[in-house]
This record gives sequence, C-alpha cells and structure tokens, in this order.
Amino acid sequence: MNKAEQFHAAWLQNLALNRQLLKAVGEDGLGALYAPRTRNVRRTFVHMHNARLGWLGAAADTPPQLARLKSREAHTVAELHLALEASGLAVADLLAGMAGKQLVPGFERHPVMVLSFMVAHEAHHRGQIVVAMRLAGKPLAREVILGLWDW
Repeated sequence: MNKAEQFHAAWLQNLALNRQLLKAVGEDGLGALYAPRTRNVRRTFVHMHNARLGWLGAAADTPPQLARLKSREAHTVAELHLALEASGLAVADLLAGMAGKQLVPGFERHPVMVLSFMVAHEAHHRGQIVVAMRLAGKPLAREVILGLWDW
C-alpha cells in the first residue's frame, strides 16, 4: 500500500468510527451536553463537518462545493450522516492527494502532521460526545466505546 492509500485508509477508518458513534447516539442523544453552556452532541457533529470544510478551503486547490451546516438548526441523524459522509470523503481525497508533498498548503506542516491533527481533532470530539451521553444518563454500550479504538 503506497502512502496515498495509507492516508486514505486511515481517514476512512476515522470516518467509520464517527458513523458508528452517530448511529449509537441516535436522535434521542443529539441534545446531550457534557457541561453547561457547551455544544450539545448535535452541534459537535455540526462543528466536525464545518471544521472539515475549513480544512478543505485552506488546503484544496478547488474545494468541493459543500454546504456548511447551521449549528442552531435541529439536524437529524440522517442529515448529519449525509453531511459528515460528504465532507469526510472530500477530506479523504485531499489527504490522499497531499501524501507525497513536503508541506501542505494552508497548514504549513508535512502531511503526516496534518493527518494526525485532523484525526486528533475528531477523536477529541468523540470523547466529548461519549462524556455527554454518560452525563445525560444515556451511556453508550461498552461495545460502542471499545469500538472507538478499532484502528
């Protein structure tokens, strides 16, 4: 597997984890908070999508025409899934394309650092979502939590 394929595969695994988490949260968990005056789970997923669009805008020669989500809207699990899939696949293409570069434009870091940053950002938010669900009295199944480490 060449470097571009490795970057692509790593990011696709990250997407799979987000998909599993969104499904486990379900409609009932989207309003859960991990602390007062913070993003709820729905807004956290919206933020993840919109952050990806920012990365694409910074680093892609021609960013895909994907719509930002408004965080105050009550997006459903299905809507979030579609948005996250679209932005996630666009980032996968971006990562595969930058694998051979010395520095990634818009980031001024080498590609491994950019991939690491992107995965760390999303893993951070997955952790917030897990805590929010627990504090809302809707803890996720142990299999879901362990599955988030399925790399």
